[in-house]
Amino acid sequence: VSCDGNYIAYVYSNGDSVYAIILARDGVPVFSEPTYSKIAAAILYKLQIQHAYQNARILRPDLAASLQSLAATLRDEKYSYDLAKKGLNTCVPALAPRVDNLDNLRAQTVRDLLRFSQALSTQVSSLTDYLNRDSFVSCSFALDTGIYSESKSVWSDLASLDSYSRQLIAAIQLADTNCSVDSLRGIIDSLKPPYDLGQLEFLNTAADGEAQLFSRHEDPARLSSLRTASARLFWKTLYQYELTQPVETQAGMLPIPSAITILTNPAVKWKDTADISAAQRELSTADSLAQQGKYDEAYSHVLQARDHIREAFLEGTVQDTGSHMYIYVAAGALLLALMYVFVRKRGKNNEEDDVDYYSDSYG
Repeated sequence: VSCDGNYIAYVYSNGDSVYAIILARDGVPVFSEPTYSKIAAAILYKLQIQHAYQNARILRPDLAASLQSLAATLRDEKYSYDLAKKGLNTCVPALAPRVDNLDNLRAQTVRDLLRFSQALSTQVSSLTDYLNRDSFVSCSFALDTGIYSESKSVWSDLASLDSYSRQLIAAIQLADTNCSVDSLRGIIDSLKPPYDLGQLEFLNTAADGEAQLFSRHEDPARLSSLRTASARLFWKTLYQYELTQPVETQAGMLPIPSAITILTNPAVKWKDTADISAAQRELSTADSLAQQGKYDEAYSHVLQARDHIREAFLEGTVQDTGSHMYIYVAAGALLLALMYVFVRKRGKNNEEDDVDYYSDSYG
């Protein structure tokens, strides 16, 4: 993420719903306001426009090319209008000046089409370049949704040209003339717009809705809730990870629960009873805080418990010699107990081999 500096973002989602964004800079988590909200808003906006682009009808490269082509076709219509005007000077002279009005509408439509198609092409290019950089987010990126006002303006031009053309054609058809039917048909064909207005109606009807899809909306309440949920997930993950990581002791790498079991075994007398008591106290406090959802504080207490456990093992037992033997005996006893439970459970399962183990899952 580029936002007054570079950040790494980890986005957690369920379908299209984002439920957590964890930010880090130089390996340090970032949850401070307003930095977090600014970056999270940029990430959500990119996800929003990725989805919007899949359903866009106006902000498309093929539309920009099609409108440029239409502008070129309309520009060439001037020649047809000149021929129609000459024909009307012979057949219906009173209507000939109206071709000039139609030509003015055509020229205005060409100018607006060229300007809009170029702006549309630029916007689409900027958008696709940004979306194609999957792992990159910029806080400064935002689409100019003013392009949709131009879309409606172009539609208005096309509708006006079409309407005036129809009115003129209707007037020609109703006028008294000495020209042949074929001559009138040629004039009328020269005045028809080279497009189907119905197929271009989406330039007007889809504009407002699509502008909303690409507009950047920031919901402070949502961003605040996301920040809280993300911080909770981050510290919960760290807490649970630290809780399960083994402690390096003279008896080897031991999980924290196993280490505590050995240290509190009445069969072994340890020198550093203060650190043992402190380790128990810190773990109890960590568990209580975790149950309250205060994982950041719980994480800190687990780290302190680990330190106390290391200190207790480092001091060793009261006996001057053979202290390691006591530790190994205690560790072995714990291992045997675990193996007994496992074997007993396995034996029980073997006796129930004819039973559907999963029947209770769907009961």
